[in-house]
Amino acid sequence: MKIIDNPSEQQLSKLQEILDNEKNAWIVDIGGYLVSDYIAAIDDSGELVGVASIIMYESENAELHKLYIAPAHRRRGIGHTLFEATIDHLRTSGIRKILIEVVGNSSQFWSTVVTPYKTHWYDDSKFEIIVSG
Repeated sequence: MKIIDNPSEQQLSKLQEILDNEKNAWIVDIGGYLVSDYIAAIDDSGELVGVASIIMYESENAELHKLYIAPAHRRRGIGHTLFEATIDHLRTSGIRKILIEVVGNSSQFWSTVVTPYKTHWYDDSKFEIIVSG
């Protein structure tokens, strides 16, 4: 597996098709008009299997808008690897706080991957990670 920045529109569209066909995904799309960056996981065949979409704000804050792994590739550590690569990308960009909203049945994933980080939970579905400062 390889992590890349900003995959092609064609790659994103193909992953979006998988999302569109997934029942009970709880999310509508992997993008959005405010998304400025994508961090993606590519498998050994070159297929995009996961993506993190990021909204950068003018301050030292960002939002991890979506983190999506194609169903056939889940439970292999790709989500965790993609999350860590996203944190590294944001930290390098000078981001200090990252907002994340929990949707659907992803709470177990989030409670596991954020363990090493200082977090501030607003409620059961929204929290921020403090990555520096």
